[in-house]
Amino acid sequence: MTEMTETGIEDLGNGIYKKKYTNGNIYEGELKDGKPDGKFHGRGKYTWPSGQVYEGEYEDGKFDGRGKFTWPTGQVYEGEYKDGMRDGKGKYKHPDGEVYEGEYKDNERHGKGKFTFPSGEIYEGEFKNDKRHGIGKLTYTDRKVYDGGWVYDKENGSGTITWPDGRKFEGAFLDGYIKNGVKSKITRGTLDGGIIHEGPYNQSWEAWLKSKRLNPFSKWINTSEPEQLHIPLVAILSTSHGMCSVAFDPTGEYLASGSFDKTVRIWDVNTQKPVAKLLGHRGYVMSVAFDPSGKYLASGSTDETVRMWNVSTPQDVSTLQQVAELTGHTGGVLSVAFNPTGNKLAVGCDDKTVRIWDVSTWQQVAALTGHESFVMSVAFDPTGKYLASGSGDETVRIWDVSTWQPVAKLLGHTDLVSSVAFDPSGKYLASGSSGYYDKTVRIWDVSTQKRVAKLRGHTSGVNSVAFHPSGKYLASGSDDKTIRIWDVNTQQQVAELSPIVPGRSIRVMSVAFDPTGKYLASGFYDCPVRIWDVSEVSKIAAASAPPPLPVASAAPPLPVASAAPPLPVASAAPPLSADQLYWQKQREEHRGHPYDLLGGSKHKRQRRQSKRRQSKRRQRQSKRRQSKRQRRRSKRRQSHKK
Repeated sequence: MTEMTETGIEDLGNGIYKKKYTNGNIYEGELKDGKPDGKFHGRGKYTWPSGQVYEGEYEDGKFDGRGKFTWPTGQVYEGEYKDGMRDGKGKYKHPDGEVYEGEYKDNERHGKGKFTFPSGEIYEGEFKNDKRHGIGKLTYTDRKVYDGGWVYDKENGSGTITWPDGRKFEGAFLDGYIKNGVKSKITRGTLDGGIIHEGPYNQSWEAWLKSKRLNPFSKWINTSEPEQLHIPLVAILSTSHGMCSVAFDPTGEYLASGSFDKTVRIWDVNTQKPVAKLLGHRGYVMSVAFDPSGKYLASGSTDETVRMWNVSTPQDVSTLQQVAELTGHTGGVLSVAFNPTGNKLAVGCDDKTVRIWDVSTWQQVAALTGHESFVMSVAFDPTGKYLASGSGDETVRIWDVSTWQPVAKLLGHTDLVSSVAFDPSGKYLASGSSGYYDKTVRIWDVSTQKRVAKLRGHTSGVNSVAFHPSGKYLASGSDDKTIRIWDVNTQQQVAELSPIVPGRSIRVMSVAFDPTGKYLASGFYDCPVRIWDVSEVSKIAAASAPPPLPVASAAPPLPVASAAPPLPVASAAPPLSADQLYWQKQREEHRGHPYDLLGGSKHKRQRRQSKRRQSKRRQRQSKRRQSKRQRRRSKRRQSHKK
């Protein structure tokens, strides 16, 4: 204790004294040898004016033995002291819920103990110098557990991660990261598999645990596949051309498709037959969308136009007619989307803009600028408050519909963003990247504008994403010739669809769920549209979540798979013309996205690479010139010296 001037001493009897000091401190307790001028010794209570109180044992004027220290803010320590410091076993409590019970040394947590965080997480294990150090177990509030080595509050050495559902990761950690180049093991339920981590670690395991996936610079080899749902194929809508886009009408009875042959087709889902073929576009039809009432169908094309069709009675082909042609775009139209009320149409263009059209007057009401490259996808949220756009500039932008001003710019993708989609609640936004460097699907929290999930699994670019009507599942279509269905809550893949068509490219260009969530349609680069029965997904979603959002009406049942026309074989395919052979060769030489044929990202990369080579060449030439000048100057100086 610090020496202070006494202002008075009072003998309370039985060897108990009360001392007061000039700074307001008060001691009440035993003194050494029972003398008034002796040091604090034995049991006593010391009070500070600030409200701090120590009550316990003293020796030679210092806290020594068992005691209780209380702070005015509510913290309490009760345990052992030595030479004036916490030393030995003790318990510390904080009003915010923080609790430590264990061993101390020199006022710091040191030895074995149990620490409870205000959030409810619990660490049980070894401490050193007030840090988690040694062997310990950390239990999260959602019952996930890390059990292993620690070095100064970071996971180090061998450890395991255990999930409540029985999955378990066993491996090595370094400074809170999964250790590079170390063999590990993962267990999923009753399935065991070997995993090898071969890439640099750049993500803490807590972040990986949250996303259930691995960082983008890692390569993992998993010999055990998670259990997958059975998704049967129920229909093939025959056509000789690939499809850029597919969309169900609000009833789910009809499906529209936009094609590379510059046409729009409308299909009766029940009979699997086309009921209309809409002509007029002079370029690829990149996007189609029904308005919420089902009266209009919008189609966007690389011919820089959007055409509006009255499809209120698609079963009567004679009534289908074009009601408007929206012009003024200075680049190809890559995406169209109606707002929830159907009175506005958003158009994503190759000219780096998003244009907004009034459906009642067919007039443009706004042109949204800010993207630095072509706009590949647009989508309104279910409330109609926000509009999202994905672009070749690797960003997702969110716009306020009331002012048409940008409210957020979502960064993270490392290549062009080809597709965006809101979930039915409007709380989350999914985005897919179809570039060479980024093959991921990301999910964003719209309110916080933060990424909440990063779904990896595709081995090539992602061209399309779509939420299931329940909001619990997400479908993604990719250039890797697969459609993957993800559980949004666990961020795990639950199904993979990959049709095999001999002699065809089958890159997935578009995916769309019907309003009931029973069927999933998919458009391919070079083969017919396919419809899959995803009712198993719908059953799981209904059992594990609130009922799905109401839909306009139930779609009629599709015929069973046996009723679908057989898949075409290579020998049955009609011979290709010289023009078709040329374009087939062109498509195979490019990455697969139709925009590449118009001078897209591949050509931009080639130009960037050419510029870099030119820059390096200029730098080398400059260095050579400088070297020559220096040699000439050196020769002159030497000649002057002579």
